[in-house]
Amino acid sequence: NPNLAFSLPVPNWLAIILSLAVLMLAIKILYQYLAGNQLGQWGLGLLIIGSLSNLLDRFKYGGVIDWLNLWLWPSFNLSDLYIFLACLLLFFSFRRIAVTGGKKPDRL
Repeated sequence: NPNLAFSLPVPNWLAIILSLAVLMLAIKILYQYLAGNQLGQWGLGLLIIGSLSNLLDRFKYGGVIDWLNLWLWPSFNLSDLYIFLACLLLFFSFRRIAVTGGKKPDRL
């Protein structure tokens, strides 16, 4: 798949630049905002792994290899699944930070 998510047509060089930008931003957020937040750290870890895997596929094959094909769902790979799960974990992590005012809650 030479395109981005949801088959968005983007040149390969732009996809590589966007992947590198996501990786750098994820690492910055990990160190700056999510110290001690285990849910957010897992989310960013999955985001980094998924982005790096897709980036390596783009360098090696000129696109991402989508090999999981479920009925009535677009083809995807494990990296896409990691990125999706990372978005969910980060959403709940940042929501928890916003609700508690940045303080660690007593219960999960």
